[in-house]
This record gives sequence, C-alpha cells and structure tokens, in this order.
Amino acid sequence: MKTLRFNAPKEKGVASLIFVLLVSLAITAASTSVIQTMRKNQQISTAVNATTHSETGMWAAAEAFRVFLQSINELSLEALSGDMEIVMDAAFGEMMVEDIVVDPPLEPGLYRVSARIVNRHPVARSSSALRVVYEVDSDGGGFEQAEASVNFNDSLNVNGGIELTNNGEPVDLNVNGDITLGGVSVNPINQINATGNVVLNSKVTVNAVYAEGDIELNNSEVQLVEALGDLVVTGSANVDEIRANGNVTIRASGRFETVSSRMNISVESGGAGQGTLNAGETVTIKNSGGVDSIESIGDVDIIAWTRVTNVVTEGDISCPSPFWRLTSLLSAEGTLDSCPPGGSNASGGGTITAESGVDNNVGIMAELQPKPLAVATIDVWTLRDSANYFVWHDSATNSIKVEVNSVAGFTDGAVMTLGKHNTNPPYLDYLCETVNGSGECTAPSTPTLPLCFGQSLYNSCITYAAGTNTFNINPNQTVPGVILFDGNVSLQNGHGISSILATGNISTAGAFKQWAANFGSYDKVCLANADHAVSSVRARYTLAYSTHYPTNLCDIPNNDYTPNQAGNIGLAAGGINPDPAINPTGAYTGGDIT
Repeated sequence: MKTLRFNAPKEKGVASLIFVLLVSLAITAASTSVIQTMRKNQQISTAVNATTHSETGMWAAAEAFRVFLQSINELSLEALSGDMEIVMDAAFGEMMVEDIVVDPPLEPGLYRVSARIVNRHPVARSSSALRVVYEVDSDGGGFEQAEASVNFNDSLNVNGGIELTNNGEPVDLNVNGDITLGGVSVNPINQINATGNVVLNSKVTVNAVYAEGDIELNNSEVQLVEALGDLVVTGSANVDEIRANGNVTIRASGRFETVSSRMNISVESGGAGQGTLNAGETVTIKNSGGVDSIESIGDVDIIAWTRVTNVVTEGDISCPSPFWRLTSLLSAEGTLDSCPPGGSNASGGGTITAESGVDNNVGIMAELQPKPLAVATIDVWTLRDSANYFVWHDSATNSIKVEVNSVAGFTDGAVMTLGKHNTNPPYLDYLCETVNGSGECTAPSTPTLPLCFGQSLYNSCITYAAGTNTFNINPNQTVPGVILFDGNVSLQNGHGISSILATGNISTAGAFKQWAANFGSYDKVCLANADHAVSSVRARYTLAYSTHYPTNLCDIPNNDYTPNQAGNIGLAAGGINPDPAINPTGAYTGGDIT
C-alpha cells in the first residue's frame, strides 16, 4: 500500500519565510562586515596619509641636519648640544632636532653625533620621530665639503696685501659684476665667475675663469678661459684653453694650447708659441714663437717670419714672403698672396702643400651662453632678532641709543642711551637707563656695560656723524656678541670679537682686526678672558663682559658655547628696512664694504 503525503500550503509558506529571514540576516551581516572593513580601511588610510606628511618632514629634517653637520667646522661641531629648530617651508611642519650628543672623537677628526629628529605636522595632526646617528669626518682639520665659494653681489676690486685662504682648499669667486685682482695672494683658486668683466693682474693660478663681459689676463696661470666678450692676454700669462665669443688678442710671452674665437684672433708677441687657433672671422700673426695650426672662416694674415705649420681657411691667406718656408700646409678657399708655391719646407724634412680655391669647411666653436650665478640674499635686517645690540642715533635727543636683547642682566628690548660716568679715569660709552643734559649717566649710578672700550680709558670709542649717518668706531675692544648698527660704520684701528652688521655701508682703516663672535670661543665671549686687550682695560673688560654676556651664545651652567648663524659673520652690510613708514618702496640700502 503506497502512502502519499502532501505538505500543507501553510508549511510551504513558513519555509519560505524562514528562508527569506535567513537571507536577510546574511545580507545584514555581510553589509555590517563591509561597513566595518571600509571603516577600518578608511582609518588606516587616514592614519597612513597623516603619517606620510609627518614622515616626509621628518626625513627632510634629517637631511637638513646632515647638510648642517657637513657645513660647520670642528669647533662648532664640538659645541653642539641640546635641541635645535629647523626652519623650512611650513608645509613640512614643525621640525626639531632634540637631544643632540657629540661623542668624543673615535679617532682624530672622526666624530659620532646622535640626535632625535621630530616632526610635528599640525595640519595632518600627526607626528613622527627618528633616532639618527651620524659619523662626521673632519679629516683632522676642516670638514670635507664642496669647494668653497665666495659670493659677491656687486663688483669686486681686490688690491694690496690681501690673502684669501680656505685652509688650503681651492677658493671659488662668484661675482655679480666686475672683478679685478691685483697684487693679491689668492692661491689656489678653482674658478672665477663674473657677470661683468674680469681683470687679473696678479701672479695667481686659476683653474677656470668665466666672464659674461671681457677678460684681461696679465701674468696669470689659467687652464680654461671663457669670455662672452673680448679677451686680452698680456705679460707672462699661460693659458691651456681659450674660448671667446668676441675678439682674442695675445700679447703675452706664455704658451697657449688652444685658442677659439667666434670673431678675430690676433697674436702680437713672440711668446712660447701657440697650439691651435680657431677663428670665426680672421687670424693675424704679427709676432709669435710659432703656431701649430690655424683654422679660420675669414682671412689669415701671417705678417711675422715665424713658423705656422698648418693653415686651413675659407678665406684668403697672406704670407710674409714667397721665400718664407716655415710651413707645411697652406689651404685657402680664396687666394694665396705672397706665399711659397710649394717645395721643401725650412726643416728640410718635409714639403709644402700650397693650394687655393679649395672647398674648405671649417667648424668653429659653439656660442658661449650666459650661465646663472648663485646670488646670496644679504639683508642684515633679517638678523635683527639675533642681534644682542641694535644701535641707532636718536635725532630728537642727539644721542646714541642701544636696544639690548639676549644679554645677561638686561630685560629683552631694553632701550639704553650711551653715556659716561665722570670719575677719574672716566667710564665712557656705557649703557645708561637715563642721562642728563651733559650725557652723564644718572641711572644706573655705577658703571655696568660699555658698548666698546677706547684706545685708552680717556678716549671715547664711538662717535656719530649726522651728515653721513656714520658711526665712527675706534675701539680697543668691542662688546662680544652680535652688534647691528642702523647706518654706516667706519671701523678704525683696534680689535673686536663681535659680529658687526650695518644697515648701510662699512669701511675699515688702520690696523683694525675683527673676529666673528663664533670664532671668539667660550673663553673669550662668555667668560670675557681679556688676554687680547691692552692692560689698562683688562680689569674693566672682564668685569663688564663676564657679567653681561650674550645668553643666546653662552650656556654658562654647562660651560658651553652655542653658536648661531649671525655669529658666523665678521662683517655684513646692507638690507631692506621692513618699516613701511621709513621705507615705503622697499628699497635696498647700503651693502658696500671697503
């Protein structure tokens, strides 16, 4: 007996409902999982993106610190400690180098520097940190670095007993203007670059000379010369290679291996001879110790009875005589004038080939193009915050004012007046809170800090000339630190261990000697060791300057000197006064140092 069973319709409906519910639960679970996964991915992506910003800044700071270590000298390296802020584009965030430690040398000249690089990125709301260790090799002397450059933003004229040195390393001179060197010891020089003219009157050795104008060499030893203008060589100069867009004139007794000009070449001296002359126009040989080869687009005129081995030109060739036989090849696309027809040459070991109407194709040098020179931005106003003393003349009271910053014993921003204490001997050029009509200090009642010391206790060290806006300084010593003068400065005789900045021009005269603050050492700047001062002022010097030392340079609790950028400068002049009421056009003033 077969039994048939049928599911009731309501059972089928219940099963369908259960299935729908299960599917709904599965979809809900899957949706929740997807949402959670998306949220986690978004959080991870946001974190990675934020961290990427801070890490980029962190590595930029690490590289900046490495370059800084490479650029400073051994004394500055040993003085490093504590924390340092790195100021770069704000997009990188806030960069700090913290916990700087310089270990004693592993061996002579080899230092290990450790620090923690931290970058905080306010926009990304993230921060990153990195512990770094550098080994800095000073090679027992100055640090290994790129060849030094001395950059001038205006013409440079150097004469007299002046010596430019870089601890034995070659010096580069970059001048935005003309440069003249005469009677100066600058040896060795790697390269001279000028946007104007170059005149070398010294017996100097130079690897390369470049000028966008003309070049004149006298008694110099040069490997490569490039002039966008004309070139004149005189005296006993020797040049391996000459390249000029303009005319080249040789009046020197030296040897010239390769001379290339897009215009004319003229050899007017006997000399030790020339190698190859290549001209875009004409070549003239008036007197020479001999020429190996001439290649010219224009005519070649050989006036001197001298050896010219090979001549190839697209123009004419003129010789000194048909009997002149100091040649091997005369090849002209034009004519031969008064030249030997051929035959044996003067050496007797060869023949002369003389040909005219030849289809010669002479190549000449490519035109030299101007090349940009590095231009340093020199603006002493940007260093005002680093200056310990800002000095100006107050016309209303006809007095010299001094704003004091980062000096022990003074409130930052304190404005003082230079005055005197009438004792015997007097205390001259001291910082006073108030003075009377005679320029005497009424407060403080006892002498505290002088801006400088005169040549004796009875001589003032500083005066002001209103007609020229010039501070005339004739110091035995200046206050250690960074001094910024608003005006011109004339430094006469004396000594100073301070960085002198002027918003105008600076001139020096007499036996004046100046050391930048960072080169003065902890002992001289912070403890005011007065061994370098004359005996009459030593006691006053130590008393005043050891009590009122520059706090931004001196870490007295740790017996440490902390150099800053302004302290690297011996003399700096010129800038743009940022006060629109005084300088509404943003004009640059000053900038000359004599």
